[in-house]
Amino acid sequence: MSACCSGQILPNASYPASIFFAQEDLDPASCADGTISYWTIGDPGNRTFIADFTDVPHYPGPEGTFPVSTQVQLFEATGEIKIVTTEMNSDGGNHTMGLNLDGTIAQPVEGRNSTNWSAFEECISFMPSTEPACAPVCPAPSTPTLDVLTSTTATLSWDPVDGASKYVLAIRNNTTGVRETRQFNVTEITFPSLTPGHSYTFRVKAVCFPDGISEPSTAVDFTTPLRSGLFQEGVQIYPNPSDGNFRVQVDGCDCSTVDLMVYNTLGQVVYADIIPVDQGSIVYNVNLSKMAPGTYTLRLVGGADITTHQIVVE
Repeated sequence: MSACCSGQILPNASYPASIFFAQEDLDPASCADGTISYWTIGDPGNRTFIADFTDVPHYPGPEGTFPVSTQVQLFEATGEIKIVTTEMNSDGGNHTMGLNLDGTIAQPVEGRNSTNWSAFEECISFMPSTEPACAPVCPAPSTPTLDVLTSTTATLSWDPVDGASKYVLAIRNNTTGVRETRQFNVTEITFPSLTPGHSYTFRVKAVCFPDGISEPSTAVDFTTPLRSGLFQEGVQIYPNPSDGNFRVQVDGCDCSTVDLMVYNTLGQVVYADIIPVDQGSIVYNVNLSKMAPGTYTLRLVGGADITTHQIVVE
């Protein structure tokens, strides 16, 4: 299923009778990074063998580096093989997906025979059938409810789906374009470590083993608020507007320093300084007299607190 150091072209005599779900160079680092497990469900004659890779990174790791979360499912009664992919993030190398039979005959997936590709939330079947391969067999979860939202966390919940053993939650940071998926066996989850002021989209799917995976739920979109900070009400900037000379006064800051940054309308930093705090307060002069007239954003960061203000140079 995985080998050094790039996806092999199928058919391949070196790996007969093999299932290639994302063959490249995955690196579990002796089980330190990601999780690899397997189990069997069902009764004799109708069993399903499942090999599960969760958050296994590409070489050289560590965990979280282009993670791969995939299940290979083998069905005893029908001989069907399914590759259920939650996420397969390419690291820029070539990967292979398909079946390598005796080394001279193979069934590679089109476009994935030693090529650079990524895949998310899909199911590929390798059994001839009159039914659509991997058709959804669970109803999609209800639209997730955004229960709690802070500047750095979001708690979502949804109604249970009958027959579902797991749920796949996909989150996309629309501000940065970064996308990740996670599997859970609960119907409420809190995502930590979000970025204040960023836009996010959540979707959830139900996983009904051994049958398959549902369509995604309706998307939930939201933007995390900028963290107001304990000292926001204690910030004064004057005069504003001005000729470019501003005085910034901060009171009630429980921190040793305050990072001050000024951005232009393009998001470029035009002024920055680190200001020491004296008994919870600062008084600091900002000189933007050489800047072009216009509106600028002044950002203050003190410990875990962030506050932003619009200032105008005339």
